[in-house]
Parts: sequence; C-alpha cells; structure tokens
Amino acid sequence: MSELALSFDALARPHHLGALARTARDHPALAIVIDHAANPPLLGDRSVWNGRMRELAARSNVVCKVSGLLTQARSADERRAIPDVVARLVDMFGPQRLLWGSDWPVLNQASDFAGWLELAQELLRPLGSDGCAQVFGGVARRVYRV
Repeated sequence: MSELALSFDALARPHHLGALARTARDHPALAIVIDHAANPPLLGDRSVWNGRMRELAARSNVVCKVSGLLTQARSADERRAIPDVVARLVDMFGPQRLLWGSDWPVLNQASDFAGWLELAQELLRPLGSDGCAQVFGGVARRVYRV
C-alpha cells in the first residue's frame, strides 16, 4: 500500500490497537488513519484506549479521524463524554494529525450532519482558525492526496 502511495483506514476497537501499533511500526511509510477514534469507551475505563492511542500518536505515520463518536453515543451520559474524548485526541495528535469525519449517513441514526458538524466545530474551536482548517480539510487533503 505504501509503495502505491495509498493510505490504510483502520476501523478499529481498543483491543485492535496493539496490532495496529505494530503495523505502524513495521510500515513507517504507510499512512494509517484510525477511523472513529478507535471507538473509545465513552463511559467507564478508557485507560487501555488512552495508552494504546498514545502509543499510536507517537508514530508520525498515524493520524486519527474524529468521527463516529456521536453515532456511538447511545445515552445522554455518553454524549456528555464526547468533549473529553475529543480533548484527549487533540492532546495526543494535535491539529496536524487529526481529521474530522461526518460518519454520514450512519450518523442519521443518532443525529444529523449539521448537529455533528456544529458540535465538532465547538469542541475544536480552541485550536484556532489554522488548527481547525487542518482538522476540517487540510489533514484529509494531505493524507488522501486530494
């Protein structure tokens, strides 16, 4: 994949992240996109997810897609946990290695495009206009070569 300048989108869960970290280590020229932030537990213990995501964030060939979180949230308590997850992702990856994803049309099961976009823009606003420009387009253009 890396020889063809392709990227690898990994739809992963926390228990897959160890294998994904090995792949990132063994294939440093391969651009890896972690879809849906690896579906972190929105409630309860996030220590495994946090540790493994930090390991992946240390690899320069890995980026993370801020997507699927609202779709995953089944309760009001889970929705209230989304800002903390996004803040952790920003801390780990920074705006240069985060990209926003709509999760549309699956998102329609939980919300709508406009609602998720508005929430994501609010949560990422502290990155400033340059950081938001990266998350909402720049990183995707770079990784997917569009």
